[in-house]
Amino acid sequence: MKYPKNRKNDRGVSIIEIVVSMVLIMLVMLVLAFVYPNGRKVTESTDKRTKATEIAKSIMEEIQLIPLFPHAVGNTSNATLSDFSLVRINGENTLNQLIANSGWMATLNWPYHQLSAGWDATTPKATNPVCPFFITTNTNAQKDCVANPSRPFFICTDNGTVPIGIAVTPNGNLGTARINQVNPIIATITVNVAWGNNVNGRWHFSYISLVNTRTENIY
Repeated sequence: MKYPKNRKNDRGVSIIEIVVSMVLIMLVMLVLAFVYPNGRKVTESTDKRTKATEIAKSIMEEIQLIPLFPHAVGNTSNATLSDFSLVRINGENTLNQLIANSGWMATLNWPYHQLSAGWDATTPKATNPVCPFFITTNTNAQKDCVANPSRPFFICTDNGTVPIGIAVTPNGNLGTARINQVNPIIATITVNVAWGNNVNGRWHFSYISLVNTRTENIY
């Protein structure tokens, strides 16, 4: 059997083709090495934002348990959630004061009062954290994020880089005359849930905000 003398496929693969193929493979691997970490960061950021939003929604739902107008609060250590209010007259307790005092929150097991058996938002690095966030200040946010690796979300009791966790306006002394006016009182509630990210030893904080309103006519 005779074979043709000039067969085009007999020359094999040249070194130049091998080098070019290796360069192309390396370029593809470099692109993947760059894209994968960034894609993972975007996924993690989106996941945290979603979870923070769910926490904020649950807090906002529990705020519906709090009356719009104040009730007399004698001894706050024996007070219930219904004793507090969103707006105030004559210096009565407000939700702003409640969030600024973590001791009151611990006494009331609020938010997540239904989890009172294991409510521990004021206890860093709890063994079995039930509350999905912890309470801190802007000054202590980084330290408390390190102490709470199992729950990355937090709410602040003061304003700063991260806004106050739960804010209600109006929050000043409205006065009896203002309350007795015919005009409606509108309370704006803002819930801010934050989380920290440690990037190359530097902490960066992000947060989400939910806003709701409550209104009541006074006649």
